[in-house]
Amino acid sequence: MTNGLRMLRLAIDTGRRPEEICELDFDCLTRDDDGLPAAAPGSDAMSAADYYRRPERDTSDYRQSNVDRTRKEARDVLARMSAARWFDEVSQDTVMRLSRLDLGRLVQIPSCGPMKLADWVVTRVMSVAAHGLDVALTLGLEPWTGRPALEVTHPVLTSLLGAEPPARLGWDDQTLLAAGTGRRALTQHERAVLGSLQNRFPLLS
Repeated sequence: MTNGLRMLRLAIDTGRRPEEICELDFDCLTRDDDGLPAAAPGSDAMSAADYYRRPERDTSDYRQSNVDRTRKEARDVLARMSAARWFDEVSQDTVMRLSRLDLGRLVQIPSCGPMKLADWVVTRVMSVAAHGLDVALTLGLEPWTGRPALEVTHPVLTSLLGAEPPARLGWDDQTLLAAGTGRRALTQHERAVLGSLQNRFPLLS
């Protein structure tokens, strides 16, 4: 997570318009995990992969509502502080919160359902990692993601694919993240190796 945030800071330091950068990661860094209500006892927990299988995620209304909400919230933040200050405060607060929470707790995620807090955090790591790639691509930099984040995102992406990527692809976890999140197009060779699995890409939006 921290490595993804460092990429966000890099973008801020390059002079990119603050509202553009702030919008990229605002949604995945401002959730108040301390305030999540407990799920009802005996609830079936949604996995991190299931979070991305929700049918509404594949609709234009869902995507547009996310864009509209994060743009508004980003404007609200930038009206009272710089993007760099916001980054520093929120990243420190995120680490502090996670260090004191019971990640095994079953919580009710609004508009989603019951999840273990650990799985919910995995979806936040995925968001930061994917948006980190967005920042790098926007700035014309070589995309990179820290090893800890790749270790978190790999099991989710392989679950969504339904298998480990074929060894013949020669993919590392960075390539799987980029292709799985649609930040990198599949080549003709990769499509041939994947066969019917190619139809599952991007694995999440």
